[in-house]
Amino acid sequence: MTEPIEVFLSYSHKDDELRQELSSHLSSLTRQNLIKPWDDRAIDAGAEWAQEIAQNLERAEIILLLVSANFMISDYCYGTELTRALERHQVQTVQVIPIIIRACDWQESPLGQLQAIQSVASSRNQYDRDHSWVEVITEVRKVAKQIRDRKILAAQQQAKLHQTFRDKALAIYQEYYQDGALSAAAKSLLKKTWKDLGLDEASAQKILRQVEERQEHLAEYRSAFLSELSDQTKLSLTQQRLLRKLQDAFGLEDAEIKQIEDSVLGDRSPKPLLDSFSADLGSGLFLEMVKIPGGSFLMGSPDGQGADNERPQHRVMVPEFFMGKYPVTQAQWRSIAALPSIEIPLEPDPSCFKGADRPVEGVTWYQAVEFCQRLSRLTSGEYRLPSEAEWEYACRANTVTQFCFGDTLDEKLANFKRNVGETTAVGDYPFNSFGLFDMHGNVWEWCLDHWHENYQGSPIDGSAWINSNAERAYPRLLRGGSWIDYPNRCRSASRDRNYAGNLNYSYAFRVVYSPARILS
Repeated sequence: MTEPIEVFLSYSHKDDELRQELSSHLSSLTRQNLIKPWDDRAIDAGAEWAQEIAQNLERAEIILLLVSANFMISDYCYGTELTRALERHQVQTVQVIPIIIRACDWQESPLGQLQAIQSVASSRNQYDRDHSWVEVITEVRKVAKQIRDRKILAAQQQAKLHQTFRDKALAIYQEYYQDGALSAAAKSLLKKTWKDLGLDEASAQKILRQVEERQEHLAEYRSAFLSELSDQTKLSLTQQRLLRKLQDAFGLEDAEIKQIEDSVLGDRSPKPLLDSFSADLGSGLFLEMVKIPGGSFLMGSPDGQGADNERPQHRVMVPEFFMGKYPVTQAQWRSIAALPSIEIPLEPDPSCFKGADRPVEGVTWYQAVEFCQRLSRLTSGEYRLPSEAEWEYACRANTVTQFCFGDTLDEKLANFKRNVGETTAVGDYPFNSFGLFDMHGNVWEWCLDHWHENYQGSPIDGSAWINSNAERAYPRLLRGGSWIDYPNRCRSASRDRNYAGNLNYSYAFRVVYSPARILS
């Protein structure tokens, strides 16, 4: 909020009654936080009155001169306050407004060079006098708004200039800051940069101190991260929470942290031989798996976007894993359903909308888990449902928009809002930058996690959030939206749930390949 404009009232004490009337009328502007009036009645007992007046006279942005014969003969009003007001007016550091409160000979005085507001007290009745004061207030309001607008514009220009220099300085520090210091050449480059921008040295040095302090904090965070990580490739929840507190204490941005963590983890992570592979289901059927690189992301929605259950938005670190390129198809389902049961039987053809390449829908969470168990036994691998964090991370694919394609979704990008009226074959719509299809719309996809009403206390390592005390049929997570849903339900952060034993002709799943990681 812009600070109110400082207004100084210069008057003779013999005209105090009219000064009080003016102050009463100025109160409307004071309540609007447009002005902050001051006169010598505000001086505390025992204070040095001449010093107080001089300080407030210098600080004022508007000076109101209450001109009368009493004012003109006052040595202090005319000789001191008026003289200083006119000096500042000449160099355009203050706006001076003479208000002729009583008829007097003022035109031939130095006041004659200023546009004055004519006599107020000459009005014969209170109504006319109040009307005259309103004219004064109207003029003061106009001048105050002009000053405020100029200050706002100047502040915006100054902020833009500071940001430009801050960005340039940050780039120089990132490239040339080594062993806690800049070279002489880099310092000379910084000096030339601020001079070229027309920035004063005091402001430039203040910004440089902030930039250097930030570089030191980034270096400290990186050192702490390396120390906590040691020879590991992932951190415990306690370590992650400690580092988050350090980030908050240093005031570091999530993007800066992600850059540090990704660069370190990139050096530590094992380099797999393949970016993708296909699980052989037999009979010429394969299940294509795509590598999802490890990294960190902001999970959920910011305030003012999405539903309350998508908050608080929080950073999650997700290790590398493999995910199904498509939702499991009906042909793949039939192949696995024909294998011996592990815990429960699987109906070979549960779907409402038939098609070998369409996603299998109408399956419960338990049936999806059974599919993963049978697939794991068949291939000697470790297949499971994704955690909710893995699913959103894979869906976003390094994006921060509401959909992996941007902030809007149209009918060329996904099957939603009954634009087709049923499910469609997997892969009919564009894939995201991780190479995954149908992450928005077509079918809801089961996740490992139990349902929680929000993200308070949620894991930050990408693991599934399991309530060990939950009843067997407790609701489980669904993600992605479906052919029947509006775009809002198909967003990357959108969440839904149903009881684990329930099914729906929009419920399906895809699998991931990696050891299960569960927070209970």
